Parts: sequence; C-alpha cells; structure tokens
Amino acid sequence: MSVFENLRQVFRSETPDHTYECKGCGKPFELQHQVCPSCGGFRVERVDWSDITN
Repeated sequence: MSVFENLRQVFRSETPDHTYECKGCGKPFELQHQVCPSCGGFRVERVDWSDITN
C-alpha cells in the first residue's frame, strides 16, 4: 500500500457514515435539509457540531 492509500483508510474510518442529523427525531442524512423529511423539524445540523452546541 502506498502512503496515500493508508491515509485514505485512516480518514475514511474516522468520518461518520452521515454528516447531518435531525435533532428532533435523530434521523441521519448525507445532505443538509432545511426541513427534516421524516418529522418536519427545522433542526437538521452537522453531526460534528453537536459536541460544540450541546
């Protein structure tokens, strides 16, 4: 394996499967939505921001 392939595996394993989630119902999304399609909630935020804002 090359150095770049090793780095790609390391970074890929640290990133979550989804980037955004609804704070109302907890449904994960890969794309940011203005309104959650599941519950109609308006708090669809980045997963990595949840530690900062809560």
